Formats: sequence, C-alpha cells, structure tokens
Amino acid sequence: MKLLSPQGFGILALSLYVICAEISGQTVATDNLISTFRPWRVEHVTLSPDGTHLACSINDEDSASVEIIDVDHPAKPILLKVEENRLGSHWWSLQASAKRISYIGWAGNHRLVVLSNLDGLFAVDSDGRNPIKLGDSVSLGLKLTPSQNFNKNLQDVDRDYSKLGENDNLLNSNQTEEVKPRLIPRKLEVLWVPTENTSEITVEARGIQTDIYRINVETGACKIIYSVTGMKNSIQTDRTGQPRLELVEYSNKALKEYKLISDTDPNNSKKEKLRSLFTSQLTPQNVLGYRSIPMSLDPNPDLIYYASNIGRDTYGIFKLNLSSGIKTQLTSSESKLDAINPLENFDAFPLIFDNKTGNLAGIHNPDTTTNWLIPELASVQKSIEGHIQHRTITLTQWDKAHDRFLFISSGPGEPGRYYLYFKSIDKIIQYFRRAPWIDSDAICPYQTMSIKLASGITIEGTFTQAKETKINPPPLVIMLHDGPWLHNDSGFDREAQLFTRLGVSVARINYRGSSGKGQTFQNSVRNSIDYTASEDILSTITYLADKKQIDPKRVIVMGDGFGGTLALRALELNPGHFKGAITTNAPTDIKAWINTPLRLNPTRSASERLDGMSKNNGAEKSLIRTMQKNERNESRYKTVDFDQELRKSYFDLNSSQIKEISPITHASAIKEPILMIQDSNGRPVTLDQEKNMVKRVRNSGTEAYVCEMQGSLYSIEPEARLPAYTAIEQFLNITLYNYTVNVGELKEKQ
Repeated sequence: MKLLSPQGFGILALSLYVICAEISGQTVATDNLISTFRPWRVEHVTLSPDGTHLACSINDEDSASVEIIDVDHPAKPILLKVEENRLGSHWWSLQASAKRISYIGWAGNHRLVVLSNLDGLFAVDSDGRNPIKLGDSVSLGLKLTPSQNFNKNLQDVDRDYSKLGENDNLLNSNQTEEVKPRLIPRKLEVLWVPTENTSEITVEARGIQTDIYRINVETGACKIIYSVTGMKNSIQTDRTGQPRLELVEYSNKALKEYKLISDTDPNNSKKEKLRSLFTSQLTPQNVLGYRSIPMSLDPNPDLIYYASNIGRDTYGIFKLNLSSGIKTQLTSSESKLDAINPLENFDAFPLIFDNKTGNLAGIHNPDTTTNWLIPELASVQKSIEGHIQHRTITLTQWDKAHDRFLFISSGPGEPGRYYLYFKSIDKIIQYFRRAPWIDSDAICPYQTMSIKLASGITIEGTFTQAKETKINPPPLVIMLHDGPWLHNDSGFDREAQLFTRLGVSVARINYRGSSGKGQTFQNSVRNSIDYTASEDILSTITYLADKKQIDPKRVIVMGDGFGGTLALRALELNPGHFKGAITTNAPTDIKAWINTPLRLNPTRSASERLDGMSKNNGAEKSLIRTMQKNERNESRYKTVDFDQELRKSYFDLNSSQIKEISPITHASAIKEPILMIQDSNGRPVTLDQEKNMVKRVRNSGTEAYVCEMQGSLYSIEPEARLPAYTAIEQFLNITLYNYTVNVGELKEKQ
C-alpha cells in the first residue's frame, strides 16, 4: 500500500499531482491538532493604573469576552460578551477568521477600552456599566461620492455614536450597521491610551486614506487630528498620542521616507538632525544595510529613541536630543544580537516606559532578559525570579504606587501564565493561563543549542526531544524558517509539540543568512546561501547525534517559503543524507520568484473571496464587490512593490547564479521523496512551480507529492490545518518507518 505513489498518480489520468485526496486510515488526531493550534484562551491582560482591577480578553470556541476582576475582591469577576457565535472576514485581508479581541487597555483608573477585530471599538466602566460603542471599521470608514475617483481627495463619513443597551453584551448581532457599498471600511488600531488626566484615546483608521482620531471614551465624540493618503504609510505617535513621525511608502517607486509631522522648531534644525541621523530615504539597496531606525518618541519633543548598527555589527538602542544633538547609548556595544527587527516599522516593543513618570524604565533584550534602568524594578524582577524558577519572567505593567506588578511567566514548556506580584507582602497570585487545556506534563520542552562550525562561526537553534517514540532512537525533523532575512521566534513552539506527538524530535536552526545576529552573519553568504545552509543542516545532525538521542539516518528536512527552497537544495547537494523533504509555499524557480510582485496582502483577491461566499451573504458581497472595484483601480497606480525590489536587491546575482540556486534546475538530483504543501495564501507563482518540480522529480524516478490546501496553513481555525498535517503524518510514516497507509478513492478537484 502506498501514499500517492507515482503509480497512484496514474489514477488521475491527466493530473500529475494530487490535491489533498480524502484519505482513510491512520491520520493526525483532530483533537491533538485543535488543542495544539487553537488560539490562546487568554491573549491580552491589563492592569489598571491604580492597581485595583485586572482585565483580560477571553477567546472561547463560540464567543469572545472580556473579564474584569477586582483585585481586592476577586470572587465575583465581571464577564462581558463582545462577540457571539459568528465568523467573519477581515475586509483588509479578505480571509475567513474567527472573531477575536485585538486590544484591551485602561483609559484612566476605571474606564476600559476594547477593540474587537471585526466589530469595532468600545469602552466600559470597571464595574461593567456604561458601555458605549466608539466606532468600527465602517463608521470610521471613508465615503466616496459617485463622482469621486479612487485616488482623488476622500471625504469623511457620517458617524453614529449611540449608546448600547444596558446589559452584559457590548455588541448585539442585531445592532450591526448595514454595510453600504459607498463606504470603504478601514482597519482600526489603538495607538495610545492615557493613564490619567484625559479621557481621549488616539486611534488609527487605516485604508486608502489613513486618519488619526482623538476619541472621547466617555461620550464617543471624535475628531481627526491627522490624515495621510496611502495604505502603506505608517504613523508614529509620541507618548501623549500626538502624531509625530511618518514613514511614507511611495507607490510609483521603490522608496520609503521618514518625515517629521510637526515640531516647534521654526528653523527646521530638528528636521535636519533627523535627516542626518536616519537614512531618510530607504531603498531596497540600503534597508538591510547599516542605518538608524526610529523606535519611539518621548512627550518631550526634543527626545527620540532609535536603533542603529552604524559603526557596529548589530543593532543597539540609543536616545537622541534633537535640540542639543546629545546621543546616549542604552544597550551594550558588545551585544551579539540585534536589539530590534530592522524590517519592522517603528518597533517600540523593546522599550518599557513607567506610566507614573513617563520615563524609560527598561529594555527587553532579544535573549528574553530585561535591562532595567530603574533599580527598584530590577529588584522586583529578582524577587519574582526567586519565587518562579526556570521560566522567563516578563514584567508588563505595574501600578503607580509600584506595589502591584503584572507579569507573564513563560518558557520552552509553558505557553504562559499571568500573575500579580504584591511587593509590600512579597506574594505572588496566579490569575490566568493562556492555554489551560494544555497538560504541562505532556509538553516536550525545547532546549537551546549553540553549534560551532568548522569555520568558527556559531549558529543557534532549539531542540525538542520527543517523549513517546515509535522507534529508538527517534527520527529527527530539521525545520528551516522562511527568509532569507528572518529568524526563528523564541517561545512556546506549537508545531514542534505536534511533531513530537508523531514520535519525532524537532530541531530549528537559524542558518547562516538569518537575521538577528548582525550584518556579517546575515549578508556574508548571499551568493552561497544554499551551500552554507546545507552545511549548517549537516552540522546540526552531527551535533545532535553526539549530544542527544536521535537517529542520524532518519532525518527529514522541512522548510517554509524560502526555507523550503533550502530544504530541497539540501537534498540535491547531499544525496543519501536524508529520508526526504517537506516544503510549504516553497519557490523552486528563484528568478520567477524574485520577479513576481506581491499583492498588498498576500491573500485571496476580492474575486476569489466572492467565489467562496455564501449566496445569502448579500451585505458582505456588496462590500467585497466595492473592494473588488477598488483593487482594479489601485492596480493602475501601484506600479512598484518594495518587497519585490528587496528580493531583487538581495539576490543581486547574474542569471547563471540565480539558475544555480533554483531547485528546479537540479530536480533530477533529488533521490529521496518530497512532499510540497501549498495553501491558498501561498506566495505568488509557487503552486505552478511546485507542480513543475514534482513532475521533474517524478520523471527522474523519485516519489514526489503536492498537497494543495483550500485554506491557510496558518489559519486561526486549527481544523484548516488538518489536510496538511494528515499528509505530513502519512509522508513520515512512509519515509521514516515504511508504514503503509490506506488511500481512499482519489478525486481530482473540480
């Protein structure tokens, strides 16, 4: 019995690939997959400025809610349902998604702000009273008159800020506003919420035209304080909610540019300092090079926090006084890790500010530690770590009295638990778990590893040892991240947990060329990244065979995106070293890949979204048709794609080198089976490339399979991943164990 063998392909007559045929027999347990990938039950937790109340967002299977707890009287929490029993689709991604809460935060001591990703922005008192809807993607959308063109000046839309009923639901389904075709919805994001002295929050409504609003959380009254045309432009506010800095991305040229929005300098000397500090014009040629990047702006208009790798190999964090020109270094110059991700716009996550004083209190390091600039906070961190050991402790908020501290405890074997530390009595109380359904005893914690190569360079990664295996020592799957300019995230590894349940251990490596370790590590292997990645994979196998319990003769290499490209090249360059390869959305023709522009959102187009929509979904269809028209209009003006140009710049190779690095060129060299997975949100052109790759590999006598998913492999709905992981499990059974799998009737997709 075979899994989609070359002979099995003949059943499909003209078809040379299989699209997720329905398969009977041994499959991935649905319960395991759902428990592994279901959204965290608790995603956001916030402490009121006076320390009297905690609030958290709760995601259940059929609803999203907010729970408010009186810290001093926790026995009777308040539960407010925000969304019930409905799925929706983000207009901005046109992708089916479970409805969830994307933000909660306190505006003052007793007013909570809640942003639902589909149903809008709300405010409610800490006792659950006085709920009010502040706006949503439609009421804060744009209105086009019939005579207006897509790229002309856009007018604002009338809004309704009526209060909701006095009950436990912040949103009732019969209160959803009718979608009007002339309205263009926009994605909402809360940019700033005050902790005292004001009831106005700052909210961004992003779309063809992006507006920044000040909204009163008591009355719902709002006003626009800044507007900019361009969906990809990014705006940075200071810590009073005032827009101060804009990153403009042009649609007719591969260029991004930093601009100060406003200041009190009549002579423009601050703008000149900013221009001289930052590479004000970012191009695909310099964005991955040496430069300075703004991170956050202080309420003092003279102060700006930024990251820079100028004069050093890695990014550090600095503070600059725009008036005096005085620069202060805030992180060590000896760090071997980048303090930020240089491709993130205005990445202020590493910076921790004190709500009481507004001053910078600490800096999160990329190795999960924290450098505290306030000795008292360093002492608190040490005290907590004395109570909870072998976990990463991250302080997130504290009250103005510096007595109650909210923190999350997480680690390789723990998704996350939220606690309060009461400093005055040296006591810790647990309040929430991110994933209470996960059995801590069943988790396989990962271990970090540092592998010194023959060249003297060190690569880092993680290793997750399977507890229950089908054979001993267990097989190994080496996972390669997408790239080239990305790296593996730290934290709980869901995918590795699922693989360990299949009886295999998992290693993830940041191969040479990954980001996060400085310019030399990232850019020195551009012309040979396929060869160096293969060397790193083989070094990892040797290291683990010596240090851990793995079978070096039963290894699968797996990669996402460009990581899948490198996985295929590893098989081509090292025949006989692996049992096979698994790829997801992997380009196999690099020249075609780098010359294909990406859409603004790499998801289904409006036309594709309409095709899959229910016939009775008239209101949403009307909205999508409007977006479909706008897509056509926008295509006339969007002539240059920055990400595409960045790929071209990175692979600054002649045609023969590009051909050499492409797996399709060497397909006949692959002697081990491959499984290529393509989801509906995959990179452009990769499906056709995968079909061609599978055809060539099969023609050389090696088994090769394609699994085309109808949904996203990274969908918020765990069930959407089931076809891919069923195919993966069957592929592992065939390649690692020679197990047989019953194949049901094969049907070609209509």
